[in-house]
Amino acid sequence: MDWLDDKPCVIVLCDMRRFAVKDLLFIQNIQTILLGVAEYARSQEGEWVEVHRHPGMFTSRKKYVSAVAVVFAATGKTMILHNPNASISLLGSDLLSGFPSQYQAVEKSDGLRWQKV
Repeated sequence: MDWLDDKPCVIVLCDMRRFAVKDLLFIQNIQTILLGVAEYARSQEGEWVEVHRHPGMFTSRKKYVSAVAVVFAATGKTMILHNPNASISLLGSDLLSGFPSQYQAVEKSDGLRWQKV
C-alpha cells in the first residue's frame, strides 16, 4: 500500500446504541486491538506488573491506522484513541486538535497504560 505511506488514517466508529443495550467493554476491546493483550504477575513488592504482551491487530500489522475515533450518538461526545504503533502519529496534530478526549498509550513502571493527552 505505497499510496498510504505518507497519509494518516483515522477509523471512525459511531456507537448508536441506547444505554440498555450498550456493550460495556466496547472501548476496552478497541484498546486491545491497538495494544494487544497483557499478561501480569505479582512483583516482590506485591504490585501487579506487565510481564508479556500478546500482539493486537494494530501492533504488528495495520500500522497505517493513526487513530481510532469513537463517536457516542447518545452524548454527542467523541473519544480518540491514538495508535502507539502507527507509522504516522496524529498526536498534537491540527487534524484532531478540536477533540478534548484524546488518549495515548504510555509506558509506566507496571506496563502500558492509557493516558489522556
